[in-house]
Amino acid sequence: RGEVLFVDGQAQGQDAGDGQHPLRRGGLAMAAVLAIVAETYRLDAFAALSYLSSQILVAAIRPDAISCIASWLESKRRAAWKRCEGMVRIACFCGCCSWHVTPEWLARAPEEPPEILQAVAGESYMRWLHARFGIMWDQLQWLTLPEDVVAEDCSDDVSYGSLTRGIHVQAEPIGDTHIAQTSSLVSNASPCMRTVRRFRCHTCRALTHAELWDGDQEENKRVALVCSYEFIRLLRG
Repeated sequence: RGEVLFVDGQAQGQDAGDGQHPLRRGGLAMAAVLAIVAETYRLDAFAALSYLSSQILVAAIRPDAISCIASWLESKRRAAWKRCEGMVRIACFCGCCSWHVTPEWLARAPEEPPEILQAVAGESYMRWLHARFGIMWDQLQWLTLPEDVVAEDCSDDVSYGSLTRGIHVQAEPIGDTHIAQTSSLVSNASPCMRTVRRFRCHTCRALTHAELWDGDQEENKRVALVCSYEFIRLLRG
C-alpha cells in the first residue's frame, strides 16, 4: 500500500465579466479523488461525492469536472462493471495487472499447485517477496485457466472489470524456462520438454502469470495466474 498526494492546479482563463481580469480555476485534485472513489466502490458520481462529504471536508470542486466524471461513469465504466458481475478478482500487488474469473474456475482448482509452476517461482522469488514486501511464503498459489482461455480473455482494461491499462501494456515477460516433464499438458501426448514463460507487473514487479506449453506446441499453451496476492488483501481488509 502507498500514499498518493494530489496537488491542485489552476487553469488560466478570462473573467466572464469585463474580460480584462484573469480567472484562476482549481478543483481538479478533488475531482481526481472523486473519480478514484467512484471507480473503487463502483458508485455514480454523486453517490461518491456524498460518500466523500461524509468522510472529509470537500473543498471547492468544479461543476464541469463533476459533470464530465458523471458522463464518463455512465457511458463507459458502468458497462465495464456490468460485464464482470459475479466474478472474482485476481490481481498483482498494485492492481495494474488484474483479471476477473468465474468462481467455478477457482472451485475446480487443485489445492496444491503444479510442481512445474513452483519450480519457476522458487526460493529466490520467495526471498525477493520477503525483502520487497515483508511477506514470508513457502510457495505461491496458482489458478490454471481452462483450455483455450488465454490471459487476455479475462484480463481487466478500460472496457472490462477494474480500470487498468491492460496486461498488454503492464505485464512484461521475464524469460522462458525449459523443464523436462513426465506428463504432458495435451492428452494422449508423450512426455517432452515443457516451456514456461513467466510475466511480471511493470509497476510493482511482482510475478503475475505464466504460460506453459509442451515442446514446440505454443498454440496449445495453458495460462496460470498467481492468486496469492488476493489472500493478503482478504487478510488485511
